[in-house]
Amino acid sequence: MTSKGKVVLAEPRGFCAGVHRAIAMTERALEMHGPPVYVRKQIVHNHYVVASLERRGARFVEEISEVPEGSVCVFSAHGVSPAVREAADQANLDVIDATCPLVSKVHQQAKRATRDGRLLLLIGHNNHEETEGTRGEVPERTIVVETVEDVDRLGLSPHTPVAYLTQTTLSVDDTAEVVARIRERFHDVAEPASDTICYASQNRQNGIKSLARQCELVLVVGSENSSNSQRMVDVARQAGARSYLVPDVGHLREEWLRDVRTVGVSSGASAPDVLVEQVLERLAEYGYGDVDVDITAVEDVVFSMPQRNHERLLPSVRQPSDLRRMSTPELTRLAGEIRTLLIEEVSRTGGHLGPSLGVVELTLGLHRVFDSPADRILWDTGHQAYVHKVLTGRWQDLGGLRTRDGLSGYPSQEESPHDFIENSHASTALSYAYGMSKADSLRGVTGRRVIAVVGDGSLTGGMAWEALNSIAGEGRPVVIVLNDNGRSYSPTVGGLARHLAGNEPDKFFTTLGLRYIGPVDGHDIDAVQNALREAASIDGPVVVHFLTRKGYGYELAENDQVDRFHAIKPMDPQTGVPVKASGRSWTSVFADELVRLGGLREDVVAITAAMQDPTGLSRFAERYPARVVDVGIAEQHAVTAAAGMAMAGMRPVVAIYSTFLNRAIDQVLLDVALHSCPVIFVLDRAGVTGDDGPSHNGMWDMSLLNVVPKMRIAAPRDAATLRSALRGALDTVDGPSTIRFPKGEVGDEVPAAFGCAGIDVLRPDPVDDVLLVSVGAMAKLCMEVAELLHSDGVGVTVVDPRWTKPVNPLLSAMAHRFKVVATVEDNVRVGGFGSLLGQQLQDANVTTPVVNFGIPQQFLAQGKRAEVLAECGLTAEVIAAEIVGRLLDPASWPAVEDVETSGLVG
Repeated sequence: MTSKGKVVLAEPRGFCAGVHRAIAMTERALEMHGPPVYVRKQIVHNHYVVASLERRGARFVEEISEVPEGSVCVFSAHGVSPAVREAADQANLDVIDATCPLVSKVHQQAKRATRDGRLLLLIGHNNHEETEGTRGEVPERTIVVETVEDVDRLGLSPHTPVAYLTQTTLSVDDTAEVVARIRERFHDVAEPASDTICYASQNRQNGIKSLARQCELVLVVGSENSSNSQRMVDVARQAGARSYLVPDVGHLREEWLRDVRTVGVSSGASAPDVLVEQVLERLAEYGYGDVDVDITAVEDVVFSMPQRNHERLLPSVRQPSDLRRMSTPELTRLAGEIRTLLIEEVSRTGGHLGPSLGVVELTLGLHRVFDSPADRILWDTGHQAYVHKVLTGRWQDLGGLRTRDGLSGYPSQEESPHDFIENSHASTALSYAYGMSKADSLRGVTGRRVIAVVGDGSLTGGMAWEALNSIAGEGRPVVIVLNDNGRSYSPTVGGLARHLAGNEPDKFFTTLGLRYIGPVDGHDIDAVQNALREAASIDGPVVVHFLTRKGYGYELAENDQVDRFHAIKPMDPQTGVPVKASGRSWTSVFADELVRLGGLREDVVAITAAMQDPTGLSRFAERYPARVVDVGIAEQHAVTAAAGMAMAGMRPVVAIYSTFLNRAIDQVLLDVALHSCPVIFVLDRAGVTGDDGPSHNGMWDMSLLNVVPKMRIAAPRDAATLRSALRGALDTVDGPSTIRFPKGEVGDEVPAAFGCAGIDVLRPDPVDDVLLVSVGAMAKLCMEVAELLHSDGVGVTVVDPRWTKPVNPLLSAMAHRFKVVATVEDNVRVGGFGSLLGQQLQDANVTTPVVNFGIPQQFLAQGKRAEVLAECGLTAEVIAAEIVGRLLDPASWPAVEDVETSGLVG
């Protein structure tokens, strides 16, 4: 036939990775089980695909109620709601979940977006299966909007906190106007945590636009019920080309080609290429045999198939009771899936990987034998509980671990009824267990077990032994699961560790009056279950001793001699190398200076409570091993031991996280300060730490230590002042000193313009409007505040007192010259530096009003440090605006005597 024109064929076109995966999973299910295999809804929106699978034995149904009990059932690529999953579970269906991973990600984001009470605006087609599934995650908090008019019709206040997500099959262009209207309409809009648009939808629409520029006619191969195929036709028409949807070659009309020289051909993301080939053959018969390929993108996305398709067991575990249907080989496979999940997700988010890998089989056994949450499983410490989260319905949320609005890195009562205590501070679970069992006894509750999982060195803490004494003395049925991996962060120290590793580990416990089972291989799932069942049958307190290996199943972790990948930053799971090179940390600056001072002074000794490497003492230990003391997870003992060393002529440096010094305040007050012992406390992770959540923020130390007589407190602003503070503390012989600094990179130095009587003036100003007093690492923030105020014509002098306690009396002399004194600290406002300064100004009869910008008196959720500080109002913009407002309205300031209780928020 004479050539009438040519075809321009779009590339990419056709199946996306999610569609390819869903079809392959259905085909494999048919191979493994034979027909019938039931599929809820069309596996993908294409009649040809559905018909071909039907010929092989797939039966497509609309609802779960149409599937016979116990049958194999595939969920389509578009996803389902929790209600559908529950119906499948009640029907005892063998579910194969072919949901596209991108859709699963949207479901997770929907739950996170509404967790803080926001309303979710879901941009999509109201009756689309994907939209129905996503809306089903939080139906009471979700509204579907499709157009700008839908947004305008919402009867909501502009102040309503909202979030938005989009149907994955829409494109950025499809949603742009609606997103813009949402942002205009509402003042508080939470953006998606990541892009929820399917890469294939956008790529195919971009390809259509390119075809429309070249061709008079554009043909889109795809089914009528495929929204992305229909949208491609719309895009072509909007771009000026004639366009038709071609479900199959039988729908192609020769009259469409009249006076057409160039025909563009593409296909929707659910259309198989065989349909495109048939269309090309027919076009060739009509005189359009020459084909050019128009490449507008390269797609290399592949969604891996689950192990043996439906044999991937993890999606079937929605609650612990699901484990009881599994055989030992299945549990072994499930353990492997969980380890793979942990390595993939924790490598991406960071977190406690090594401890979690070590308790997989142990956690499976616990949830097989005991009935959580009726039985109470307590984790000590809580960073061992990742597997527990996976088995209690949260495995799909693990990708948000330790992120804002994501899963906590520890058990959390807000997340699940299976979580009873948030105990990131070690050695507490046995006391909780004693209290719970005692309460059950007093209330006449029977048949409920309390199980305390004690590991990662938690049994080295004195509080654990106090609780053991009570548990043994009263004889109630408490199951003590000893996870003996020989380590906390590093190898466990002390006589107990030697005893447990010896030939007769039982004698200590049996002498106390506790029954003993073990030692048991904690990675043998049958042995774990048998030991736990035996323990459950004992009517009294029992210790079950499991031997585990931290990092088990992950070669890089098992070979790491420092801490077995105890706590990792985001890293490449293949190499163990952090994905982001870190700058120099505060901890590293301290570590190097301590090593240097240790070489100059033989009386310097370092003390740690089971955290030698995290607190920076490993370098000191390498150089001076005899002068490092690790007391285990025993902060009270560490502090009083330091007092004893100081009394005997040494200069002890107690390196500890700020949050953990809370546990030893009595010892600081009465064992150290009362005796004027020159102990130096170096508080790492002071202020907001972020990712590890409320129990790891070091935001109380200044308030607690400010009441300690003779205590000196330094808050260095950079590396130079940290080194100087450590030297100054060593020169102090008449009482204790504390040096506090935050988590993270120390950053560039913040130079002083000049110093005066111990105070560094960071930014002088000839206009005495505002005296801005910076505490520690808040110096850079204060300089930003000063620049903003300066641009508004406000004179700001920024000073750093370096030592915050005792308060430098020069501050009082300076303060009376200014209209406003403002302090900025990353400590709670109650009892912090601002409170001390307010007292001093009052005592000195200085009437200049003072406002303290700090952390409110509440527990702070996890998130990046910057995110958490921003929620506390500790940003340059908020602080500057507050100060300007106060300057414009002096009457709004409280009298100086009311400063501490005024509740001023910055």
